[in-house]
Amino acid sequence: MGLHVRIKKCFPVKYLYELLLTACAVCAVLAACLFWQQGESGSAGGAGGNVTVDRSAADTGGMDSSPDTLSGRKVYFSGFEDSVFGEHTELSLENPKENRDFYMQYRILDADTGRKCFESGLVASGKKVSWKPADVLEPGTYSMSIQMLPYYSPDGGETWMPLTGTSNSVSFTVLAGSGTEAEK
Repeated sequence: MGLHVRIKKCFPVKYLYELLLTACAVCAVLAACLFWQQGESGSAGGAGGNVTVDRSAADTGGMDSSPDTLSGRKVYFSGFEDSVFGEHTELSLENPKENRDFYMQYRILDADTGRKCFESGLVASGKKVSWKPADVLEPGTYSMSIQMLPYYSPDGGETWMPLTGTSNSVSFTVLAGSGTEAEK
């Protein structure tokens, strides 16, 4: 009973209730602002993991392309899973045909050492390149980062504008011997 009397004297309970009610109202307003902000700027990692081009981005003056050229466009990325590779097994690196005039560059790094194991040129949409991990990696298990770097050319191939890329972290196991071991 003595503690209750001391609390009332130092900080009346009615002020405590008002403080809690104010904090709840502030949290509700912040949550509403975040919800409305997400709806206007597009989805990041929305359906199928696709990314929407930010329509609020302004021209930096370095490119002659109109801001509406990329408005509302999405970049589509391929997904990768942990895999086992034999001597002849290839990893297919595709640029989805839905990317239309966006080109994709692939860079594969050993996540533990940062060593670049593979880098492609620009791959047109609907095309693919292949990579044999056993040509570069010794038998063993590796943590790999597959970076997907999309590009757009506003002038048909003279200049290239990088778009926002992504990376996929996977585990690759490279087997010793022939590719038939990987199929077992």
